[in-house]
Amino acid sequence: MNDYLNLPADLPVSEDDGAANHLPGRRMPHLELPSTAGEAVHVE
Repeated sequence: MNDYLNLPADLPVSEDDGAANHLPGRRMPHLELPSTAGEAVHVE
């Protein structure tokens, strides 16, 4: 399958299992990623 815009007809629907319920409102740890320009991007 090379068409990433159309999902397969038999793809199961995902279900929320609640495993991330503790995350809303929490601070994200410091994250720095390299950009395509070679500079660091700070994600906040």
